[in-house]
Amino acid sequence: MQLDAAFTDLSEQQANPLDTTLAAEEAWERKYEARKAHRSAADAQAAALNKLADLPKAALDHARAELRAKRKETAQAKAQPPRASKDR
Repeated sequence: MQLDAAFTDLSEQQANPLDTTLAAEEAWERKYEARKAHRSAADAQAAALNKLADLPKAALDHARAELRAKRKETAQAKAQPPRASKDR
C-alpha cells in the first residue's frame, strides 16, 4: 500500500533521469552512424579517384563522363516522387 501511494504521489511532470540518458545515447548513436556513413562514402570516393589517377588521359576523361552521368541519374531518381502501383 505504501509503495503504491509513493508512486501515486510522484509528479508525472518530473523527467526520468534514465529516459534522459537513454535519449542522449540514442541521439549520439544516430550522429555516429551518420558520420560513419559519410566517412565510408568519402573513402569510397577517394579510392575511386586514386584508381582514376592511374589511368591514361583518354580513359580518365571517359571515366569522369560516366561518373557525371551516374550522378545525374541518381539526382534525377531522388528528385522524382515514388510511382503509384497500377495493380489497384
